Amino acid sequence: MTSPPSPNPSEEESPEEAERAAEELLQFFRTLPTVARRAYEALAEADRTYGEDVGAQKRAAGAAKGVE
Repeated sequence: MTSPPSPNPSEEESPEEAERAAEELLQFFRTLPTVARRAYEALAEADRTYGEDVGAQKRAAGAAKGVE
């Protein structure tokens, strides 16, 4: 399996560097097996819904299963 691109530790990256990093990330994502890609997509959807609130994610998952 391919490793994801390393994050750039510099907070002052140029727009070109940001574009290149984004393209590398897309290329990595496209090389993933379908099952792994679906797992990443589900995680991304949860992040869009709940942000970094892991507790809210767990509560929502429990509520969906009928668990409190």
